[in-house]
Amino acid sequence: MRLRRGAGRYFDALMVAQPRLSALFDGATGSRAPARGWRGTGVFADDYKVVRADCAGRPLTALMLAPSTRETTPYFAAFANAVARRLGCASVAPGSATR
Repeated sequence: MRLRRGAGRYFDALMVAQPRLSALFDGATGSRAPARGWRGTGVFADDYKVVRADCAGRPLTALMLAPSTRETTPYFAAFANAVARRLGCASVAPGSATR
């Protein structure tokens, strides 16, 4: 998903739920939760956010590129949870299941 608004601000996100494609992210999500309350493993870096969690026995990977310093976690959390909901899985991020 790619959204652009105003003066070049954007939201660039990707989700992968197919095991073969998800394997491309092996090792990229680290070995622990990216932040308190998140399910699965992940990394929140300056230029990307990635989280991987189990979803019905398959890996679900969500990635956001070039996050804005003001708009990072709320939008990524909403995106990751929306993807998980669409696939019929439990929320990945804390506190944004209804966004």
